[in-house]
Amino acid sequence: SNPKFTAFLYRTIVRAESAPASTIHKPAKTSNRKVNFEDIQNQRDRIGKAAEEFAVTWERQRLEGAELSDLIAAIEDRRDQPGYGYDFMSHTKHGRPRYIEVKSVGQIRGDSYRFFLSENERSVSEAAEYGDDYFFYLVFFDGKGAPLHLKSILARQMYKHAEILPASYTVRFDI
Repeated sequence: SNPKFTAFLYRTIVRAESAPASTIHKPAKTSNRKVNFEDIQNQRDRIGKAAEEFAVTWERQRLEGAELSDLIAAIEDRRDQPGYGYDFMSHTKHGRPRYIEVKSVGQIRGDSYRFFLSENERSVSEAAEYGDDYFFYLVFFDGKGAPLHLKSILARQMYKHAEILPASYTVRFDI
């Protein structure tokens, strides 16, 4: 076959001096491993809640550092109301809201990271009324699963420098 012949030419001509005994193999058969979805969901919930608690503590400290301590009590928790499209409503300064969506960030390779975004969160973050005040609070974890640090970034800025790909689809129909 062509791959075998190409490998032969490479071993005998290009790499003749150090010809390792490499052969071409069929790909390994995929195994259908058993997955415990309940454990996976429990772990995601634990990480998500830890990220949210870390972020709200960070936000309180940000307000204190900006000499806006009087606005700490005005932070609104909207985690149980997903229709809003963000987790917390705080303030950047008096009279200026700050919409905060907390994301636990996963490293995928090298310096690449990812998080998942719902369609509602994306559309709210891009809406004209929220656009200049919608922030992602990206929470990074250490190797033991504890929150390590947070990066606050305006959603609009994130979108300029990130790749956004669909992760799932909603199939709607009537019978």
